[in-house]
Amino acid sequence: MVAIKYKEYKPDDKTANIEMKTRLNEIKIQRDEDPIIMFNQISTIQNHYDDLREIEKINQSKMIAVVKRAVPGKYTITITQEQRRLGDKLDLDEFEMSMETQDYG
Repeated sequence: MVAIKYKEYKPDDKTANIEMKTRLNEIKIQRDEDPIIMFNQISTIQNHYDDLREIEKINQSKMIAVVKRAVPGKYTITITQEQRRLGDKLDLDEFEMSMETQDYG
């Protein structure tokens, strides 16, 4: 029974990979929304598909692409600055901190 439920909630096939990418592509925040909402959504999806990620790694560049697509235009300058400043070292944590700084800084 546990194995059946595990498979149901922790899928590991191509369909699950497509579902995960679809869910990530649906993330969007409005101009007046707190970016933490978006980062929480990303985290929830990553946790749900954690076993799948071992097979089909969700690398940081893919997650950064999700963020760039999901955020409103007011964060464009912040994102560009962080990309220039950190280059390959840029990750979701850096994005989250820089966006919070812009809103509350």
